[in-house]
Amino acid sequence: MYKFGFQLVELRLIGSNIKDSYVEFKPGLNVITGPSETGKSFILDCIDYVLGKAKTPKKIAEIKGYDEVILKIRVNVDRKNLIFKRDLKNNKSNIELNNNGVTTSLKYKLDKNNNNISTYLLDLIGLSNKKLKKNNSNKVENLSYRDINCLVLIDEKRIIQEKSPFYSDDIINNTKYSSLIKLLLSGCDDSNIVEVDKKRKEKIIAKNELILNLIKSFESEIPKLCNKKNIEMLDEEIKALDLKFDETESRISAFKAEFILKENIFKALREDILKNENRKSNIEDFSLRLDLLEQHYKSDLERVEAVAEVSEVFFKIDNRFCPKCGLNLDEKLDENYNFHEIIEACNTEKIKISNLNYNLMLTKKKHI
Repeated sequence: MYKFGFQLVELRLIGSNIKDSYVEFKPGLNVITGPSETGKSFILDCIDYVLGKAKTPKKIAEIKGYDEVILKIRVNVDRKNLIFKRDLKNNKSNIELNNNGVTTSLKYKLDKNNNNISTYLLDLIGLSNKKLKKNNSNKVENLSYRDINCLVLIDEKRIIQEKSPFYSDDIINNTKYSSLIKLLLSGCDDSNIVEVDKKRKEKIIAKNELILNLIKSFESEIPKLCNKKNIEMLDEEIKALDLKFDETESRISAFKAEFILKENIFKALREDILKNENRKSNIEDFSLRLDLLEQHYKSDLERVEAVAEVSEVFFKIDNRFCPKCGLNLDEKLDENYNFHEIIEACNTEKIKISNLNYNLMLTKKKHI
């Protein structure tokens, strides 16, 4: 559970002899969407108004009959609800706070007694008594909840703008908003910075006056330099510079043409290199496939030769008994078993495989 902070729970408009209008909020980010002219900006105005905005919400036709606006929030630390109520038509009115039945009146403007909506809300979010740097002279001012509220309630105009919603259109306040961002990210305010010394400021002013005096003295020397002789010399120098400029421009044009030519040559060479690399890759892949096929032919040839050799030896043996178990092998052979046909088929297969292998060699020699 968070130690500080609060959540918006409900915004409600009330009036005499008219049904309440309300909108409920959920924890986290709430996005109000809808067609144009349906009250999206009016909802933001009402929330902003209850939380201390000086100007009343924009008048719309649907507001007729409503007198007060009520905002219910839930405090993070103890989950209790607080109810703020304010007169919808009187922008000078205070904000009425209802805390468990106990009613308190809070001013919408800052006051010395800290009995105002800004101080109360800053205490809820743990940012009371914080200082922000206002300008480059290190002048500081107290943090107001109004400074933070513009980062919580973002209307559609600020959503679609290019710059960050953390900064306002008023450039003067950007230093303050940078300090506010630092405070929110680090928790450190600008209470300890030292305002720029007035004496140092006076020294800077004196230096500026000295520079202005020097500029005036140089201005008095300008007429002396602008006599006819000096002007003629300057004209000659300008003409010489023009000639050099023309020569340089011609050289640049020549270099540019040469660069474009060499760039085109480079592009052509690069395309040739890419084509050769692709062809090399294809050839390597093709060569690998041919090597695998050659190994396959070699293995088949060895297998056929082995079958033919075994058949021939087996055919020449008179007593075909197994040397290990003594089994008569002739009894196990089919009566139609012909060794000559096996040997002849093996020789035919050897010729076929040899021809295939020969053609394979020709293909490798031709393409690789």
